[in-house]
Amino acid sequence: MSPRVSICLPVFNGERYLEAAIETVLAQTFGDFELIVVDDCSTDGTVEIVDEFQRLDPRVQLFRNDSNVGLFANYNRCHLRATGELIKPFAQDDLLHPEFLARSVAVFDNESEVVLTSVARGLVSQSGESLLAEIANAEQIVEPDKVVPGHEVIQSCLFPVVNFIGEPSTVMYRKRAVGEGFDSSFHHLGDIEYWLRILMEGDYYYISTEYCYFRWHDESSSARNARGLLIGPDLVRLARKFSWVIETCGRSESSFLQDSIIAFGGYVQALSEGGTLSTDYLREAVDLRSRVSPELMRNPEVVSLLDDLINFRELAFHTLRVVGGQAGSTDWTNKSDAAIGKNQDLINSLEEELRALLQSRSWVMTRMLRELSRVSSTSLSGVELEHYEVDSSADILEQQREYIGYLRTLITRVKLSRSWQLTKPFRAFDRRIQSSSEDL
Repeated sequence: MSPRVSICLPVFNGERYLEAAIETVLAQTFGDFELIVVDDCSTDGTVEIVDEFQRLDPRVQLFRNDSNVGLFANYNRCHLRATGELIKPFAQDDLLHPEFLARSVAVFDNESEVVLTSVARGLVSQSGESLLAEIANAEQIVEPDKVVPGHEVIQSCLFPVVNFIGEPSTVMYRKRAVGEGFDSSFHHLGDIEYWLRILMEGDYYYISTEYCYFRWHDESSSARNARGLLIGPDLVRLARKFSWVIETCGRSESSFLQDSIIAFGGYVQALSEGGTLSTDYLREAVDLRSRVSPELMRNPEVVSLLDDLINFRELAFHTLRVVGGQAGSTDWTNKSDAAIGKNQDLINSLEEELRALLQSRSWVMTRMLRELSRVSSTSLSGVELEHYEVDSSADILEQQREYIGYLRTLITRVKLSRSWQLTKPFRAFDRRIQSSSEDL
């Protein structure tokens, strides 16, 4: 009997984060799924990691490509292996909340016209810590936790092009809506392009709870695409492919591109100010040079063409920065009330975590130790009494960021404290007792 859900995980040289990603899949409270992993000719320990999970859990299935086909084409390879009625794409860097599948499947069970769902997502760093960032989300265009006609979402995401729906790890869709799958000619916008095609088949549902964690790091495909300005050529591809949709909405390709270029300029400006994108990187052009074989580099005409391409890309970078600076704030970096609400949710979560730590048996039973000992540099004898001073001159977002940093510092200091380390065996024993009780 086929499982309800097929989780599609294309992998390539993903050993750094892959184990953590797969563990969040296997920790799902909804267990009727298969995990289809297709390796795209990895040269690191990716295959060995998946092999071990496959040995331990029969729901994990590993397949290997004969040649490297690229990310979007590899998602399609996953589609071909999938047997479930619902498709859940995933990424080797990201993390899922244990309730992701259960909540998403429930929507499809209750709403027959829905073909695509997505969930709220947070950003995490290389080490898995929450990042404060203002990212586009569906709550900016639809009422959350309600069925929304697909055509309304299509228009909201096209003018200008903004992926309000989310990355592959945030979505789930019906297998009957898979169609031709991802268009592998796209570099960066292949996900939103595909979501819009799926929404031509039915309705959309946005789950407002944060059930997915998108990992941002220098080697992620999103970061590489951003540094290479690959959204630019994708915008032109999208304009051509969706020309009939654009015209149906009463717009022209020219106006579509104009609005999208202005928004893209704001995005480039933000990346430049944040240090993700720089002139030095564009001039070194390692990404472009690596795509030309040594044999071709011996041809003077090829060298000249490559040099022109590198220079033209740098010109595009400076042009987009000018456009972004003149346009000011855009939807790509929207500073809306949603950002304040998201920060407040994170504050509530951190306060709850800190409160649980300070009220834990480990912390209470070592109070005398902290009062008697001042040897450890990480001692927290006075953490319960520390007072946070609010900078009243800062705006609310800045106040939130500072307070979040303060809470994270306290949590880290507790976990690094001598008394917390000394009671580690007691916590491990408590977990074993709790696990035994649940088994009974």
